[in-house]
Amino acid sequence: MSNVKTGPVQLSGDEKIDQRDNPSIEELKLGLWNMKIENAPNNTSRLVQDIISSYPTFKRLAQDIYCLDPPLFLLVVLGQLFGGIQDALLMYFSSSLLKTVRRFISHGEMCQ
Repeated sequence: MSNVKTGPVQLSGDEKIDQRDNPSIEELKLGLWNMKIENAPNNTSRLVQDIISSYPTFKRLAQDIYCLDPPLFLLVVLGQLFGGIQDALLMYFSSSLLKTVRRFISHGEMCQ
């Protein structure tokens, strides 16, 4: 067991992995099933660093997809944006409709 390293391991370039950050694995037996659950520590600074470091890759991916078919790419992006605000718009208009129905029932007339 003397070959086990606990310090940083040099990969290619400037990338390093610290083996002390490896999460522990918890094993649970549920009936016939053996469940293995990773107990990763909450490391938000590492998560932020991962997101920041993946930005150039995501940007390159978006540029490559855009180069394949620009109109279709824009259509998909607009569709995703509309899908994101669709629930908010539906809630707004449903609320407005319900207010109008409530006013009609309570006052017997249509109000704006």
